[in-house]
Parts: sequence; structure tokens; C-alpha cells
Amino acid sequence: MQDAIKIVNYLQQFMKSIKLHVIGDIDNITKNYISGLDVSNTIFHGCIKSECLPEFYSSCDVGLSPSIFDPCPNSVVEMIACGLPVITTKDSGAAELVKNNDLIIKEDLKLSYMELQTIDRLPKVNVSKWSNCIENVLQNKQNYVGAMLQRVAEDLDISVVAKRYANFILEQNNASR
Repeated sequence: MQDAIKIVNYLQQFMKSIKLHVIGDIDNITKNYISGLDVSNTIFHGCIKSECLPEFYSSCDVGLSPSIFDPCPNSVVEMIACGLPVITTKDSGAAELVKNNDLIIKEDLKLSYMELQTIDRLPKVNVSKWSNCIENVLQNKQNYVGAMLQRVAEDLDISVVAKRYANFILEQNNASR
């Protein structure tokens, strides 16, 4: 979240009306850290009922998923399902969900053992790369919305995923005989 705040604060120089919308609970380590950041461009919504998420996501222009430690973020699947273009880093599990090279930032992160409870020791995102990507998405938003909805229809729709799991189980069952 702290990275997204920094990205939006940087973009605010050029896009005066830009806002970062944050949903969900915030852990105490993050709360403590962001208390030292300018959050005047950030709106904290807290938890939102799941039935309200499609309307919420549809009201946004771009989804951000800078986390490198979430192997399969539900929020990314939810945003993509609503047609929201999601930007993420190549080193995240979300990159496999997004599968659009225009939306995947190559950070060249040096991952090793690190103190996860010390935010300043975590790898930093390249604010300039993220900002350029966001600007590109905003200029071509309808193309990316269409790409996200196509991605859902081809690979992420629950009926498609369920069929793949069922076929996998059947193949494994047949292979073991």
C-alpha cells in the first residue's frame, strides 16, 4: 500500500484529481508506516461488502497490485472480472493472472531473505515505471478493459477454472490406474 501511495502522490503533480482508493483492513505495521506519508490523495474505505465490489471496481480507472508476496490475490481476480485493468510487478503471483505484458512492470527485484516486518527493508517499486504504465492505461483504457474482460472469459471465469480442475483430477485418476 505504501508503494501505491507514493505512486499516486508522484502522479498528483500531473493529474490533480487522481485518488487512490484503498479497501480492506490495514495491518498495524502498515498503519504505522503510512502515518509518515502524505495520504491526502488516498481514500480509505475499510471493508466493503462483497456484493458492492463490482460497482466499486467499475468506478475506478486502474487497479494496482504492487505486492510481491501474494501468490494469488483474490482482489486482482475481482478487479479483472470487473474489467478493471490491473498493473502488477513481474515478480508477483498477480502477473500470472493479468498476463498482459503492458500491465506487468519488470522491476528487476533482488529477492532474498528479508525482514518482512520492516517496511523500509522491502524492495522498492520504480515509481517512474509504474507512473508511465498508469498513464498509458489511462490513455488507452477501453482497450485494456476489453483485454481484461477477454482474459476472464478465456481463463478466469469460474466455469472455465472448474472444468480445468475437473479434467486435471480425471487425468490424474486415469494415470494412477
